[in-house]
Formats: sequence, structure tokens, C-alpha cells
Amino acid sequence: MMKCLVLTPAFPSALNGVQDFATILASALSLETAVEFFVIPLSDSFENSILTLINRYSIVHLHYVGYGYSLRGIPSNLIRSLEKWKQNSKNQLLVTFHELFAKSNLPWKSSFYLQRYQHFLFLRLLKITDFPVSSCQAFVPYFTTPVFKLPVFSNMPAPSFFVPFEMRNDYVVIWGNLEAKRNTYSLLGKYYHHISKYWKWSKVLDIGVIDPSPPLLPFPVARLGVLCPNEISCILSSCKYAVLTTHLPDYFAKSGVFAAYASHGLAVLTAPSKKDYFAPFDGLLADIHFQKMNASIYQSASFLASRLKTWYADHDLKTHINLIYLPIFNNFSKNDLRY
Repeated sequence: MMKCLVLTPAFPSALNGVQDFATILASALSLETAVEFFVIPLSDSFENSILTLINRYSIVHLHYVGYGYSLRGIPSNLIRSLEKWKQNSKNQLLVTFHELFAKSNLPWKSSFYLQRYQHFLFLRLLKITDFPVSSCQAFVPYFTTPVFKLPVFSNMPAPSFFVPFEMRNDYVVIWGNLEAKRNTYSLLGKYYHHISKYWKWSKVLDIGVIDPSPPLLPFPVARLGVLCPNEISCILSSCKYAVLTTHLPDYFAKSGVFAAYASHGLAVLTAPSKKDYFAPFDGLLADIHFQKMNASIYQSASFLASRLKTWYADHDLKTHINLIYLPIFNNFSKNDLRY
């Protein structure tokens, strides 16, 4: 039986969306292939033993996000070890690029000074990658070789039954880390009276880390804290609305939170913008798949939710398996790569 080492980030926390994505994907692939997958969360504490670990395998699937493996987003030892491992021409490397490198114009942040080196490491990794996979069109221009592209699937389990939109609670979901949620609440406070002209919600359900100093808001908030995937799925299935302000639409396709909203059929409200707000190469359009806070007129929430759910169906977990990953592992099987 072929063996595949799946490397996922474990920094700064042992629990993160990329690791969940990798684990779900490996589990699904194990049912479709004759491959035994070993999922290893890798932090910077493994820095001196990476090469020893990967040398046990002839196939490695790396889920890449620089900051997941290194505090400053520069996992140079990981890439150096993979370069040495790839000197054996029989070894095959599959990389799912969840992030490439930082882009910052803020000189008080370390990413401003490190982004060029991060870009350099990305190119080094790409050079030794046999099969690169990415999630959104915004990343594609940086690849110097052909890349498989498909928006990420949701890490949250799909509901067995979809409650019709009209029968759901008039609740809005806010989900993310503390900084993201504070930014979201700030924007909601500013635009709430405009939003309430079109969309009526009776409560906000706040998922994730609870803010010790919550802001005063013109609407009730239920702070639910950190929940398990099944609990989150139940909540998403019962609500009508969700808010996502941490990404521009160009990067929605790489967001696991956006994928979860889409897969559960919510109407998504996004950050305000004076620009045309769309990501057509990923199939996303403002006023069709999501709604800007500062839009002069809002689309029907049920229309947006329906179109977004339809968009997601084209790249769910099953599609990822059949369209991208299964052909890759079938290629490995033809080459009879074994350790």
C-alpha cells in the first residue's frame, strides 16, 4: 500500500482551519484510494527533525501557509528539507497552497520587511512541487507553472436536511478571531441603520473567542464561544444571515468561513466598498452571491442565499476529490511509488 505524509500547520494553535481541511481531505481520499495517509501537524518545534520525518515517505502532501509553520512566515528549514528530499527523483510532492506570501504596505508590521523573502521561499517551494493546487484566482498570477484551482470546501459537516430559507430564524452569524470580530462589529455599528432598512434580524450569534470588552451595539448579541463543527453546522442551518468582513471578494474562495456560509445557504453581508465588488474569475458577483453593507439597494436575502449555495455546489468536497486529488493520486499509483 502506498503511504502519503500529509503535513499541516500547527502554529500558533494545534486547532486551525487548514489542519481541519487537510484532515477531512485525507480521510475522504483514504476511502477512494489504496493510499494510507499520515496527517502530521508540524510546528517550528520540529525544525531540526523535518528531513528525518519526510525521508520515510516517497509522497508528501504539504498544506502550505507560511505563518502556519513559522512565527514570521518564513519556514525556510521546511523548504530546505523538502529540497533535499526531492533530490531523489522518485519522491513526489503535492502542495495545496492556502496562502502564498504576505502583502503589506504598513512599515510598522514585520510582514512589510519580510514579504520579499516570503515570496522567494514560495518560488523555491513551487520549483520542486510536482502538483500545485490553489483556491482563488488572485493567487494564480504568481504561479510560474500551471496550477489546479478550485475554491476551498467547507470544513463544517453538511446538514442532512436543508431548512427552507423562509423558515429559518432571523439571526445573523458572526464568526472569527477577536480582531476580525471587532472590525465586523465596528462596521455593523456604523451601517446598522442602513442595513436594517432592507434586512431585519432579531439577534446576532457570535461564534468563537469571546471578547472580554465587548462593544455597545444597537442589537442583541448572543456570545456562544468556541463550538464543535456539528454545533456550528446546526447554527448555520437555522439562520438566515452571516457577515464576513475579513477578506475582499478576491479572496473569498480561500476562506473556510465563507465556504461554510455558502454550503449552508446563508445570505452573506460583506464590508463596504466604493469599488465594483466582485471576483468574476472565481464565479462570485456582488448583488448575486453576496451583499455590500453600503449598497444603495439590497438584493433579496433568499435570492443571494440560493445563488451562493448553488455556487458552492460546484466545488464541494466530492468535487475536490474527483476533479483534482483523485487523478493526482491515480498518477502516483501508475508510477508505483512506494516506500
